Amino acid sequence: MKNTIIIFLFFNAFQVFAQVQVPIVSKEWSFVEREPRRFENKLGNEAVYLNGQASLENVKFQDGIIEFDFMAEKPRAFAGLYFRAQDRGNHETFYVRLHKSGFPDAIQYNPEFNGESNWQLYREHQAVINFNPKEWNHIKVEFRGSELKAFLNGMPEPILHVANLRRKDKKGFIGFYSFLGAYFSNFKYTQFSETTPFNQHEKYDPDVVREWELSKTYEISKMDVNQYPKTKKLEWKIYSAEPSGLLNINKHRRKTSSGNFEENPVNVVWARYKFRSSEPAVKKLSFDFSDDAVVYFNGAKLFQGKNSFRAKGPTFRGDMLIDGNTLFLNTKKGENEILVAVSDKANGWGIMAKIE
Repeated sequence: MKNTIIIFLFFNAFQVFAQVQVPIVSKEWSFVEREPRRFENKLGNEAVYLNGQASLENVKFQDGIIEFDFMAEKPRAFAGLYFRAQDRGNHETFYVRLHKSGFPDAIQYNPEFNGESNWQLYREHQAVINFNPKEWNHIKVEFRGSELKAFLNGMPEPILHVANLRRKDKKGFIGFYSFLGAYFSNFKYTQFSETTPFNQHEKYDPDVVREWELSKTYEISKMDVNQYPKTKKLEWKIYSAEPSGLLNINKHRRKTSSGNFEENPVNVVWARYKFRSSEPAVKKLSFDFSDDAVVYFNGAKLFQGKNSFRAKGPTFRGDMLIDGNTLFLNTKKGENEILVAVSDKANGWGIMAKIE
């Protein structure tokens, strides 16, 4: 194996494309490993077995293409790539669940914030594909501005199209990764010489809660969520929800410990929404959360629920749907308060709601 970077140039009417092939053994790679990596010839490809991350930290751009070959080593594993990385815990991510060929969640786009995955929050950004995990498969991901398109094994049409990437980073470094271990080979990237502006493709539902106040983060062992808190002693800051109504809490709050999946300690924040009513009325509150929630309305506890991964059985995912839960609120004239203790261990920390 030669430690040589190969560059191909392509031209079209709009841009110059520079395709760069980076050998797996190149010294350009920076590795973070859960177990020692192995370099070997696997079914004719010079490959690396990796359970961890491999980054090209000196290669930074906004728009382009990343492609590589992947193959499974174990019955259950994940193989993916990341781009526009600000650091190892903040980047855009696309990955394949190597044990889920033929399933609706075989592939997924997932924005990572503050070292935490968020796949439970974005069920709309996953798709079914069929592949043989014991053979080499080729993935190609193209990203421009707010859009992502993913292609598998030379298919002409994308297997996943994301119209609105959730992070808005101008540029960042790139890399590939695996959780639980996989083989990688033939890594290439293409940097577009022109960038595409970010667009907002989604529109707000008029009934969604657009802004929430958040407290700081607490370990749940230090906060009794079954008691209405002394709200005046909590520190509050206002954050905007996404057009779907989702407030991705991982985006705004760093956990006391992160990146360890189900081994993370449970963290909790208080999320508050205040609104005024011209007269007493009954309002319908539709909402969902990840992982768990306790809901208070005007100081009274109305709801407690669990929506964490596998909380209701081995195949329960804990996806979020804004109509997942319903309460009817007896509002009073003047100011009303919805207060929610939202706790999470891993896979996505969020809340969403609408009032009708």
